[in-house]
Formats: sequence, structure tokens, C-alpha cells
Amino acid sequence: GKRELPLLLRRLARLESGIGWIRLLYAHPAHVTDKLIDVIAGERRICKYLDLPVQHASDRILRLMNRHSSRKAIIATIENLRRKIPGLVIRTSIIVGFPGETDRDFKDLLAFVKDMRFERLGAFMYSREAGTSAWRMPGQVPRSVMEKRLDRLMTVQQAISRELNSRRVGSVVNVLVDERCKGARGEFAGRTEG
Repeated sequence: GKRELPLLLRRLARLESGIGWIRLLYAHPAHVTDKLIDVIAGERRICKYLDLPVQHASDRILRLMNRHSSRKAIIATIENLRRKIPGLVIRTSIIVGFPGETDRDFKDLLAFVKDMRFERLGAFMYSREAGTSAWRMPGQVPRSVMEKRLDRLMTVQQAISRELNSRRVGSVVNVLVDERCKGARGEFAGRTEG
């Protein structure tokens, strides 16, 4: 019943085993503590990568999503992560078109993405699922509006990614090979630490 992720990570990182990298996925922003950040920063085997699904940046939409966080808290967490873990790569996920999302909410989200400059970002249109509390919410956003918002968001992120990736040209990094590319001779797919 306790939240002991930092302890688990520290123990895993110190095992005398074949574990080379430990990659932390889907860390809810409200659960990223100073203790967790310190473990990520201090353990060599833990990748300097974090998947931090913020989902949105409008306080009103975050409340409707029941995310138990705020824009201010998310920004503080991201700034703390980047200050304590130099070179950290943050991947996030964003949902556009959640019921009740206004043009103002979306503009707030765009400004947030521009300010935070995520190294990686996945964005998705809200998908209405029967039985969920959002199913009955007023203000369902039309698909055409969601598509335009998604396109605009990804255009902003593509420019950020292009700039951040261009800084890496010419660098040498370790790669963990995941697979051989189908149909390609001598080509492999894999991941870097970040």
C-alpha cells in the first residue's frame, strides 16, 4: 500500500546482473517526488529519460480529466526534473478535444507546449468511450475541430523536435538494438538512453 518506486528503482539499479538500462515509463506528474528525481539523477543504470503524460495544461481541463494536478504543479515538476537531471529527455502525451475544451483551453495548451519544449510528444484526439464519466459530459468537441487542433499541436511540436534533434547531429551515443529492420540489409532499430 505504500508508494516505494524510488526504493525499487534504487534496488534494481544496484543489482549485480545483466541489467544495463532501466527506463521509467508513464510517471504521473503528481507522483514525481524529489525522492524519485534524486534516484533517477543518482543512478547510472537509470536512463535519463522520463515518460511524463501531462495530458493537458489547462487547469479547468485537468480538473475535468480528474488528473489531480495543475498547470503550475506540472511546470514546477518539469523545471525541477530538468534542473536536477542534466540532459534529461522528457516524453509526454497530450489529449486534444476533451469534452468542454474551448479555444482558450487549447491556446493555453499550445503555449505550454511551446514553453516546455518536450523532446518527445505524442498527441491524441479524445476518444469517447461508453461508460466513462466523460461520455456524458457536455461540450463534446466535434471531430473536425479535434483534427485541426491535433494538426496545429503537432506542427508546433515538429518544429521543436527538429530544433532539438539538430543539436544532436554529429554526436556519438550508445544504442540498445531492439530488432533488425525487415527488408533492410544491415540496418537495425533501437533506442538511445534518451
